Amino acid sequence: MGVIDIFYTSGTIQYTPDPYYFLKLISDSKARFKIFNRQSLNVGNKDLWTVQSSRLSWHGGTELQLAGVADREIRYPHVNIALAHFEKIVTEKNTVLYTFEEQSGVQKVNKENIIGKSYVMERKI
Repeated sequence: MGVIDIFYTSGTIQYTPDPYYFLKLISDSKARFKIFNRQSLNVGNKDLWTVQSSRLSWHGGTELQLAGVADREIRYPHVNIALAHFEKIVTEKNTVLYTFEEQSGVQKVNKENIIGKSYVMERKI
């Protein structure tokens, strides 16, 4: 198997059933560079689990209609990982090269301070 130079993820970890497992798996990988794009993080000290809803058609509407799938509302879990927890895991074996704000996937949760942030990292040698 070849060497992976870049691992890229965009706004997906927060939708997995066990985000810490996947975050650690990616962080510990031997890929030289890791890009965590569109992370929706809680500045507070706790993870925030919510349920999001959307229309099924927002996730590939034309293909679904052609397949005969009726449009409907779908619901799915989402977590805003605590910023400090996220950064502790990703910096154990990686160096942050730069970060930038990315607010496109951010939704307010009560009065919590949710931010959108992206990270470009390089594996520590």
